[in-house]
Amino acid sequence: MFSIVIPLYNKAKNIEKTLTSLLNQSFTEFEIVIVNDGSTDDGVEVINRFTNDSRINLVHQENKGASAARNKGVRVAKYNYVAFIDGDDEWTPNYLSEIKKAIELFPDAAMFCTAGLIRYDNKKEVPRSKEKYLNRIVEIDFFKNPYFYTNTSSTVVKKNIFIITEMFPENLKSNEDIACFYSFAFLTPVIYCGNPMSIYNRGIDGHLSSIDHFKMPVNVVTRFNYVHKHWVDCGTKRENSYLGFMKYEVRNNINLLLKQNKFEAVNYYAESLSKDVLKHFNFFEFFLYKRKKMKLLSFCFIIATKISWKIKTFNY
Repeated sequence: MFSIVIPLYNKAKNIEKTLTSLLNQSFTEFEIVIVNDGSTDDGVEVINRFTNDSRINLVHQENKGASAARNKGVRVAKYNYVAFIDGDDEWTPNYLSEIKKAIELFPDAAMFCTAGLIRYDNKKEVPRSKEKYLNRIVEIDFFKNPYFYTNTSSTVVKKNIFIITEMFPENLKSNEDIACFYSFAFLTPVIYCGNPMSIYNRGIDGHLSSIDHFKMPVNVVTRFNYVHKHWVDCGTKRENSYLGFMKYEVRNNINLLLKQNKFEAVNYYAESLSKDVLKHFNFFEFFLYKRKKMKLLSFCFIIATKISWKIKTFNY
């Protein structure tokens, strides 16, 4: 049995497709917990067309953001396996049945992810999958490439373990899902279903994917510090590939900022990343990045480190 949690804020144009994809699941033993986060459009009216289905539970709260809505949905959930989906994404009909297979194969795991499709507003679809994983359900080294392995609408967690963590950090306006799942991955084996079964719709009004995260370095840097603190606090440090990925991601973000000549944001990284994060970088790196005259040298150094990381993880 699954509890499906949907945060709802002004998704009237899209929520019907999302709900239809859930109600068309081949595995039918689930509830849908929709947390209306103070919507001001007609989304609730759209949902009311479906409320003759007893599996749908509509909960209301004042607008507090997606993290607070998801966290409330988890607390309200009746079942121990909680699946997340946003109100503008979709699942293929076999999504829950495949997750059920994964749970039966790996009952001790508490986090399950699936491959998927990224659908752009021009209707073009790009697979978020690899051929080597097709028709396979496997335990993965999550930090070999977490971008590839998961997004919110393709992740299922065990409530009894998830509920004792900080869940989705409510102080972040973006990156909250990354902060949550990266931190949770330190605590459990992560299982990956290789067939594309989630549909991540991009280019929709109000979708977080349309936000330029590099205009909000506070959220990104806060997320880096948040995840790293959880890694430090995790005594077993089970994800050995985390440090390599973390350094790759920080450098990649710096590279993008340098390309846009956003030296103020680069300085923010240098001044606001925690000491525990910075100690894993070469001592001269941020000295280099902050100097406009050394921009070309910075690019060369970052490219070299990115190539090194990709060579080490090419077979993820």
